[in-house]
Amino acid sequence: MTVLTVARGTALDSFRDRILYLPIVFVLFILVGSLFFGGLSLGNMERLVVDFGLGGITFFSLLTAVFLGIGWSYQGMARRTAYSLLARPIPRRSVLWGAFLGLAGIQLIMLLFMALSWRFILLLAGVAWTGILTTTLALLYVEVLLVTAIAFLLSSIASPAVAGAGSVVLLIAGYGSRGVHELAAHLPAGGMRWLSEGAYYMVPCLSNFTPGDLGLSPSGGGGSECALAVAYGLSYTVALLTLAAVAFSRRELH
Repeated sequence: MTVLTVARGTALDSFRDRILYLPIVFVLFILVGSLFFGGLSLGNMERLVVDFGLGGITFFSLLTAVFLGIGWSYQGMARRTAYSLLARPIPRRSVLWGAFLGLAGIQLIMLLFMALSWRFILLLAGVAWTGILTTTLALLYVEVLLVTAIAFLLSSIASPAVAGAGSVVLLIAGYGSRGVHELAAHLPAGGMRWLSEGAYYMVPCLSNFTPGDLGLSPSGGGGSECALAVAYGLSYTVALLTLAAVAFSRRELH
C-alpha cells in the first residue's frame, strides 16, 4: 500500500462528511448576498460582488481546512478505517502524508467548484475575470494547505476540541503576526521585543497570501513576491507535516 493509495481512500472517505456541503452553501450565500446587498450598493455592484465572493470563498475554504485537518484522525478511529490501515505494514508517516494529500485533493475540488460558481455569478453581474483573481485563488489554496497542516499537527498531539481551538487561535494570530512584527520594531531592546520577534517567526504569517500585502496589482506587479509567498507556504506546510508525522508515529491509539 502506498501513500497515493491512502490518499485515494481518504478522499473517498471524506465524501461522507457533511462539511463537504459547504460549497453549495457558498453558492447560496453569494447569490442571496449579492442580490440583497446589490440593492444597497448605490451603483457599486461590481466591487461588491468581487469582495463578497472572495470573502466567502476565503471563509469557507479556511473553515473546511480546519475541520478536515482536525477531524481526519478522529473520524478515522471512529469509523475504524485508521485501524485497518495501521494494521498493515505501512509506516504511520505514510498514512499521515497520504491522508493530507487526499484532503488536499478534496479541498482543491471544493475551491475549484466555488471559483467556477463565483465566475458564473461575476458573468451575470457583468464583471470581467482578471488575472489578479486567479492569482488570489492560487495563493488562497497554498494558505489552505498551510492551515490544514497546522490542524494536522495539533490533531496529532491533542484532542479534537483542543486542536480545533488551537487552529482557530493560530489562524487569527497568523493574520496579525505582521502587525506584531512591525510593533516589535518600535519597542526598546529587551524581553518584550524578543518575545514579539519570536512570535512573528514561530507563527505562520498568513497575511503573506493576501494580494494587497504582496503588492499585486491588475497591471501584473508583485510576481516575485507571489512566488516567494508560495515557496514560504509550501515550506512551512512540509515542516509542519514532518513534525505531525513524528508526533503521530509516537501516538498511542485507543
